[in-house]
Amino acid sequence: MRFPMFGLSVLLQGCALLLLSSSLLFAAPLTVHIAPFAAGSAAPPLAEAMFDAFVDELDSAGPGQGVNVEIIKIPLTEVDPGWLIRQDWVEGTVVDYVEDVGCCSTEFKVSARLQEHLTGAELAAPLELADEAFFNHDETKLADEQVAVGDRLGRALASRWLQLQASR
Repeated sequence: MRFPMFGLSVLLQGCALLLLSSSLLFAAPLTVHIAPFAAGSAAPPLAEAMFDAFVDELDSAGPGQGVNVEIIKIPLTEVDPGWLIRQDWVEGTVVDYVEDVGCCSTEFKVSARLQEHLTGAELAAPLELADEAFFNHDETKLADEQVAVGDRLGRALASRWLQLQASR
């Protein structure tokens, strides 16, 4: 049985009485603000799909790991810097996009970066992932493949970022 007393929890089990700090029992959830992802040299649908998949993955898996998500709905250039510095937030960017189009097929490679900004912490090294696609023009369209790759990258970045949070 647990009885809350003055910020402490008393755990009564058998004849033993243990005092546990309430901060050890319940960690405060991390609220992370997500800035819109920048497309860089890629087509905007790729970055949009990456952002949507990242948010969806954090919305789905984050609460179970103590992470709540808030989306920054305006460009970072319009966000008050004083407010932003007091928040935990992440931003994603497509940092490299190379496309090779032939007569019958297309191949493209993309690299993405996720940078976290945590209140009171040094800027950590960014998470970077890459993906690629090769397809025949008569089987699918470039825009569809870009969305599929953006979706995979967004989910992979979210998964890696949640793993990083769990190890802290």
